[in-house]
Amino acid sequence: MDINQIRKDTPGTANLVHLNNAGASLCPKQVTSAIRDYISEEELTGGYELADKKREELNTFYDYAAQLLHCTKNNIAFTTNDTDSYNRALSAVPFKQGDVILLTENDYPSNFIAFISLQKRLGIEIIQVQNTESGEIDLEDLENKILLHKPRLVSVSHVPTSSGLVQPVEAIGKIVKKYDTLYLLDACQSLGQIMVDAPATGADFISGTFRKFLRGPRSAGLLYVSDKALNCWIRTVVYRSARRRLARGKQIHRQGG
Repeated sequence: MDINQIRKDTPGTANLVHLNNAGASLCPKQVTSAIRDYISEEELTGGYELADKKREELNTFYDYAAQLLHCTKNNIAFTTNDTDSYNRALSAVPFKQGDVILLTENDYPSNFIAFISLQKRLGIEIIQVQNTESGEIDLEDLENKILLHKPRLVSVSHVPTSSGLVQPVEAIGKIVKKYDTLYLLDACQSLGQIMVDAPATGADFISGTFRKFLRGPRSAGLLYVSDKALNCWIRTVVYRSARRRLARGKQIHRQGG
């Protein structure tokens, strides 16, 4: 890694010390140039037409995202940010009244808002797993609560926004795998900082964003969906909107051509 070259590719570093990478990193000029070039061409071509023209290039996103998470591109969906990814995962789970969600005390605030909404609308129950003295999830308490409550979903933030804590996500996955429950991992603050091996975590869903430690643009995120989840009922919910957009783009292209 050539730090001098990285700084040279990031014009903002010449003028300030930027420490808000947990919010949004400074983009390198390769990213901002690509965005400008695309918008300029879209201005002359049209949104759907350019998307169709660039389809093969745009679809390399799935290859790179799969490489990042050590999975196949069939496990990857493009989203607008981590919250979008997280909410899509939640919307894919057919919750019913009385279902239990287990979560940690360190989950991201917007995740709590989503849980409270589910609680009000569907009557689910939210139960927190205890922390150890050092702050990470108590694995013994997690397994005890899974046995007691038989949760529909276990939710964990890999690296909480409020601290530098790193949750033992693979150990959590090994516990959850023994039971009939789903595992949702929020990797918003870990992608780009530490390795996230999706299959090794055992997670059914992993949400992430590109504007933080991956130094991509805003309004770009990803959602990982495990093979287990894809082979069940979740595929139609996660990918339905993408199929509709693809069909609509092809229809408009035919009408114009």
